[in-house]
Amino acid sequence: MAVAPSKARTGFGSKFACAASAAALTAGGAGVDWAEVTALTPPSDTADTEEVTHMESPDARREWIKTLIDSGEADIECNLVAGSATDLAMQAAMLSPDAYYYKMAIPAAERGKFWVITGLCLITGYTRGTPIAGKMTGTARLKFTGTRTEAASA
Repeated sequence: MAVAPSKARTGFGSKFACAASAAALTAGGAGVDWAEVTALTPPSDTADTEEVTHMESPDARREWIKTLIDSGEADIECNLVAGSATDLAMQAAMLSPDAYYYKMAIPAAERGKFWVITGLCLITGYTRGTPIAGKMTGTARLKFTGTRTEAASA
């Protein structure tokens, strides 16, 4: 019996873009397409629950229902180039009270193809690390909000 080879991939080639408007996200360019991304995490859903136990719940067991879905939080890390378009975009997004449009492209099973995730997020933090020995990093903290779209790239 032949065993099919694994289709596992590394995250190499992944891309992240973030903009204040859908039009700017589509147009791309400096400050929208974040440069030198080293790590990103796609949204990760969890569902809240609410207890619905009542005086006649079967076998005196607690009962639960699912309520709202939360798409979670994630960090996007880049090599820090202080004053670059990416650094300035991360700072501006952190200071903005508005939700930003995002687009993540991660390698799909078929080589050369990407799985694209788009939606809205709030940039809730931005940290710059400048170690004495090691690379400088910029890390943006995202809180995903609302629904998202996921599809194979065209």
